[in-house]
Amino acid sequence: MSAPLENPFIDPDAIEYRRYQVELAKRALKGNTLISLPTGLGKTVIAALVAAERLRQRPEGSVLVLAPTKPLASQHLSTFRRIMTLEEKAFRLVTGEVPPARREAIWRSGAKLFFATPHTVWNDVVSGALDLGDFALLVFDEAHRAVGAYPYVRIAQAYLTSARDGLILALTATPGSPEGRLREVTRALGIREVVIKTRDSSDVRPYVAPLRTRVVKVSLPDRLRAALELLRADLTIVVRELAAEGLLSGRPDYRIPLRELLTLRSRLSAEESPDSKAALARVALAIKLRHLIDVVSSQGPRQALAYLERLTSAPRRGKSDRMLLDLPSVKKLPELLRGSTRHPKLDVLKRLLRERASRDPSFKAIVFVSLRDTANLVLQELTEVEGVRPAKFYGQASRAGERGMSQADQRRVLEEFSAGIYNVLVATNVAEEGLDIPEVDLVVFYDPVSSAIRHVQRKGRTARGRPGEVVVLLTEGAEEWAFWRAARGERQVTAARPSTDLTAFTAPSTTLQAGRPAEGDVTVVVDTRELQSEVVRELALMPDVKVSVSRLEVGDFVLSDRVAVERKTVEDLAASLVDGRIFEQIHRLREVYEIPILLIEGRDPYRPSRRGVSPRSLMGLVSSLALMGVPVLWARDHRDTAQILRLIARREQLERRRRVVLKSAPAKSLSEDMERVLSSIPGVGPETARKLLKRFGSLIDVFNADRDQLMEVRGVGRKLADFIYGFVRRPYGEEEGEPD
Repeated sequence: MSAPLENPFIDPDAIEYRRYQVELAKRALKGNTLISLPTGLGKTVIAALVAAERLRQRPEGSVLVLAPTKPLASQHLSTFRRIMTLEEKAFRLVTGEVPPARREAIWRSGAKLFFATPHTVWNDVVSGALDLGDFALLVFDEAHRAVGAYPYVRIAQAYLTSARDGLILALTATPGSPEGRLREVTRALGIREVVIKTRDSSDVRPYVAPLRTRVVKVSLPDRLRAALELLRADLTIVVRELAAEGLLSGRPDYRIPLRELLTLRSRLSAEESPDSKAALARVALAIKLRHLIDVVSSQGPRQALAYLERLTSAPRRGKSDRMLLDLPSVKKLPELLRGSTRHPKLDVLKRLLRERASRDPSFKAIVFVSLRDTANLVLQELTEVEGVRPAKFYGQASRAGERGMSQADQRRVLEEFSAGIYNVLVATNVAEEGLDIPEVDLVVFYDPVSSAIRHVQRKGRTARGRPGEVVVLLTEGAEEWAFWRAARGERQVTAARPSTDLTAFTAPSTTLQAGRPAEGDVTVVVDTRELQSEVVRELALMPDVKVSVSRLEVGDFVLSDRVAVERKTVEDLAASLVDGRIFEQIHRLREVYEIPILLIEGRDPYRPSRRGVSPRSLMGLVSSLALMGVPVLWARDHRDTAQILRLIARREQLERRRRVVLKSAPAKSLSEDMERVLSSIPGVGPETARKLLKRFGSLIDVFNADRDQLMEVRGVGRKLADFIYGFVRRPYGEEEGEPD
């Protein structure tokens, strides 16, 4: 690489010189920048150039590269290692697979480039194991994810708060469909300039090949059409009921956008009114109906029947599940679907790939599907096609009845695909984002996606160095809207905008003053079970608060050697009052700490509870605790809770010079010790531990139980049963990766 951006840490022979990459790197060095570049055009190279220059400018600093999944983080490490001249020990991978104690040692190892997943980084920031202020550069890959509650947002806030002369580089192929999303991303990451390049940009065009898109429409058999009409009629009824209550606006029929239903569900979940529970069940029913309609129209009868079978055979069904199974349309569905033929897309796909294989035996293709059930079916069908050698490619997370692919399995499949052992990948959405998949000649959307971002990512898998084709299979009358919506969004996502200075575009100030108050820091010890709560996230962003994480035997927060806090939302309080746990918890807290505090979080604590607990009962509880000498504090929300904890900690630790001391509750019996051992398994709380021990009688019998036996215990679902079964059988030192 004859690079104008000369740097001793870059191997000039390791990469092809592309002027646009060097120019973009130079611009990124001037301030926090978001760069949007089509898939396959070297965003990682740009990141490496910027990282090398930052290390040259700040020899004492280091660089953190964030990616959504472990495979992608590992891939970035390999690319940086190939491009840069630094020795091996300068590069470190940090994911949830590494135990927390080892991660803290890695962060302090003196390495120069860290590659990590965001959930792991945030957990280490919260626990105090990682200080983001030491990094000279943070790189956010797939930066379009930096919205809402995704950890990118909190990591950026913490970095902007603590970094001295810091720099952020955000990379994406899809900056955001509506301008509002782009605005949200730039605000979250403190971006000052946005640079967007498309396939048509003059400096990029020489490096891309022609791309042809073709839409193939298929018609559903009469029985599938009849099933859809019945389901749509029932969904319309549910949606109109919600609209009649003023909960929905716009078009009240089966075409309601899923996004609107999900937004309504989130809003109702945050409310504590007596009516919200019933409304939530109807919203959940509408979401499940929407999903079932999509499965019938896009996937076919086999997948729809499998979905219904999972609901029917579940040991515990929620209210919305029961409502769904009781619908007239759903009761008729098995008869209609069992008598119907398979989805016609299968035959169209087989014919398409057979023709392509006969014309070009060396071709490579990716078939994108939404569900693993569909991937299994498509794989089975394609094995019968002459000239087609298919392989399945999906994520690391395990599903019911099927283990996820390990990173080693994913790497092996991609290597064999690259070598030509396989020529067709049947892939779920894990192949859409970021992974270094060999270039293909053909991309098939077996089912279209309505997300413009996913649409762009799928198309970006072809037409990089040589011409490519995208074929979209559409079910007439069912999927056109999703495809055209995504295509319209694609034009917005990739629309060429001039480079934008965001001085006026972003919020007046997204960057907080760095540094900590001169009067000193305080420590708040947090129970591990509270780690993902909004309260802990708020505490972690306070410049004078150090969050320490520990498995507390009593309480949720420890603020000194004599003060511990039990936090309850209003709903939690009602539930613990019903089962009597609150008195046991407070009693044990009093046994250990001189000043036990109950902190109740909620805007209207005396509102009637969904659990049927009356305001009078809650008042009686508070009165009883007051007479016991237990202070009761109220907080409107998680922000108030965090501020109260901070103020008490400052009063205790700074004004009264008291130390933070963790204390153990006196063991009452051997049975309690057994409960404590079992409840130390992630996801198993004290109540579930007691139920398991009552059901099986001893720890060894719990550990020897199979998944189905574990699921017989109330409160243990398939996911928890799978985890317990695998956890107690996993060899020491073997860790499981983060879900994709």
